[in-house]
Formats: sequence, C-alpha cells, structure tokens
Amino acid sequence: MGRKQVWKRTLTLASSAAVLTAGLAGCTNKVEKITTCIAEQNYDEALDFYRAKVKDKDREELAEALRAIVLELPERFAADEIDYEQARRTLDTIEAMHLGTLSEDLLVVRAKIQALNTSKQAWLTAEQAYADGDWLTAAESYRRVDPLDPHYDDAVEKIEQSFAEYEAEVLAQVDELTAGDNYDAAISLLQEAIPNLEDAAALETRLEEVTAAAEEFRLAAARRAALEEAEAEASNGNLEAALGILERFQTESGDSNAELQAVHDQYVEDYVNQMLPQLLALMDRGDYVEALEMLEHARQVAEAEEFDALLADLEAVRPVYLSDLRPEDRDRFEEIKTGLDPKDTAGNSYRIASGNLFQLNATNGSWTSEPGMVEYVLNGSYSRLCGVVAVSDESDSVTSELTIEGDGEVLYTLPLSVSTEPTTVSVDISTVNSLKIQLAVPGNEGKLIAILSGFYLEK
Repeated sequence: MGRKQVWKRTLTLASSAAVLTAGLAGCTNKVEKITTCIAEQNYDEALDFYRAKVKDKDREELAEALRAIVLELPERFAADEIDYEQARRTLDTIEAMHLGTLSEDLLVVRAKIQALNTSKQAWLTAEQAYADGDWLTAAESYRRVDPLDPHYDDAVEKIEQSFAEYEAEVLAQVDELTAGDNYDAAISLLQEAIPNLEDAAALETRLEEVTAAAEEFRLAAARRAALEEAEAEASNGNLEAALGILERFQTESGDSNAELQAVHDQYVEDYVNQMLPQLLALMDRGDYVEALEMLEHARQVAEAEEFDALLADLEAVRPVYLSDLRPEDRDRFEEIKTGLDPKDTAGNSYRIASGNLFQLNATNGSWTSEPGMVEYVLNGSYSRLCGVVAVSDESDSVTSELTIEGDGEVLYTLPLSVSTEPTTVSVDISTVNSLKIQLAVPGNEGKLIAILSGFYLEK
C-alpha cells in the first residue's frame, strides 16, 4: 500500500473528534463536553469546564478519550485537516489538565508535530527554490521533508531531479566558459560544484577534460609566443638566438608539437648552411684554431651531421698547436685570450679570435731582472716547430734574444729589438724530448715582449 493510500485511510478513520468520542464505550457527558470543545477549538472553555466539573473518578476515562485525540494529531496535521496552531493549542490544553498518564504521549506527539511543521516549511521552501532554479537550496530543503509528511515520496524524487538539474546547469556553464577559452573560470566552477554532489562522476570527468584542454590552450599560446620570438630573430639572420629560444621552450615545456619541431629543424638547416661557408673559409686559410673554436660552438648550437663530418676533417688536417700542449714549466709566459688584438712594432695586428697566440716577456730593472721562458715535454713525438715571432708595440727600446733549446742544446737563436720585423721560425725537433723557449734579459734597462703567433708542431 502506497504512502498516499495510507494517508487516505488515516483520514477516513479519524475525520473528527466527535466520531472518536462517540466510539468510546461508557463516555460520560463530561468527557464528551471536553472533547467536543477541543474539536471545535474552544480550548479555554474545555479547560474551564475541566477545572470546574471533572473529578478524580473521571480522569482515567477522560485520559483515554484525550489520548485518542493526541495520537491522531500528527496524521491530521500532516493531512492538513488542522493547522499548526490548532495542533499546538490542542496539546497545550490537554497538557494543562495534568493527566499524568498522557505525559509521554504528549512529549512524543509534540515532537512529531514540530518535525512535521518544519517539514512543511521545508517543502514550501524547496518548491519555491526549485521553481526559481536554485537547485542546491531545493535539494537541501527537500532533504528536510519528514517521512511522515505526505510529500515525502515526492521530495525524494525531487532531490534527484534537483541534483540532475544542478549538474546540467553546471555543465552548460562550463561549455559556455570553455567556448570563450575561459578555462580557469570553468575549472573553478567545477571544483566548487563537485563537493555538492554525492555522485559527481560526470563533473569529475569534465574537470579532467577541461584541465587537459586548459593545459593545451596555455601550451599553444606559449608555443605561438616562442615561435614569434624565434621568427623575429631568424628574420634578422640571428639563427643561433632563434634556435636557443625554441630549444629552451621545448626543454621547459616538454612540448613535442609537430609544427614547432618542423620550424626548429628548418632553423637548424639554415644555421648549418650559414656556418659551413665560414668554417670552410677558415680552414682554407689555415686558421684551424679559430675554425675549431667556431665549429665546437656551432655543434653546441645545433646537432648536425655536417658539423660532425667537418670536425673529423678538421682533426685530420690541423697540426698540433702550442696551445694544445701543457707547459711543464713557465715564467712570464701567457696565452693571450682576451682584450684588444695585440700589435707588433711594425704595425701588424694579431687576432685573438684565431687562437694559439702567446706572449713571452723579459725585463731588466733596477730592482729585478728576469728572463721569460716556457718548457714542454715532447718525448720525441714531433719533427718540426714552426711559427711567427714578433716584438710587441708595448716593448721598450731594448734588445734581447729568443732562443729555442732541445734537451739543453740551442737549436735556434733570434735577436730581438723594436726594429725586428715579424720572423717565421722553423726548427727541427725530431729528436727533442724537452723543448725550451726562452727570452733573455734585455741588454739595457726596460722590457721586451715577444709575440709568438701560430706556433705548431709537425709530427
């Protein structure tokens, strides 16, 4: 039997206080008078009559009659036969009669009436909220409908309907936000909505989709910015900077986008085509140190088979430079790597960028006189030492002498002064184990700086 049928049967069995009173065997006129007054809402009259007329011997019979009225109040109130005020006044009137056997029933029924009154208000609030589209308020209010309330079954259905409407509304709003690329707002909306549903599987799935779409959207925007920045550099011929921009972006973002990779590969090809002629020109001139330094840098900028092949060719043809060796001992000898390109006394410049450039100096002063020297261990591995010796324009007007010794034997001597022209040196070192290059203390007070340019050792 359904809940509504139960309510109909209840209403049929308890339609009025008069019927209930007539059904009590042996009811006295006093009991009938009081129950009739209560049924007719003459509460003060019922209470006055009770106090004036009812004796102790009547109390038991009256209590039984009133118990029937009390116990049917929740169903009558639920069925809207009486309102809350009638129910409350009925209970207050009977309670004022102090019939001890009714105390527990009065407490229980009063609680039921209060619960039903709250339930009725909840139903009204829920219905209004549902009509207004305030789905969460509606669902929460429907939850407060009491099982004794005739609207209970409808409320249970409306709870599910409210949550379904709420879910649909959230998803529609999310679709609208994502259509406008407003992913952050869509994610916030879903994160706020998910805790409101007991079964939020659909919203959780949508959150995963929107989060992924947001990541792709942000990545695409960052990718476009990186491509535009790189294109600006490439259009100015700065392919190294363009490749650096793209590779930093790929490393930081982990982006494997095909378009991005295609542009990167094109820049690599363009960079190789840009660098190869410069490298080959250096090699043709014999500037192997500069060519090697430039090639190593190019290989760091871009990985290319052409660079690897050129490195193999370069290693095959270039000699062993003095800069490739580590001195066993040295004094007042240094490799020139920074600063302005040095000049000799004849006005010639020596490019630091070409590498393998050294200076050796000696001084004659009032406090100290020091020669310059450098010594290498060769172990007979080389056949000839070649290079250019010049005098730096920072030298004083003094004279000195450059000597090249092998195992303590002088192999070559070159007098030096500010008037010395650049001199090409070629010395046989095929049997030398220990090689020493020395610049003698000048013959008079001052300093002399010898430039050693392009010195190399043949095998």
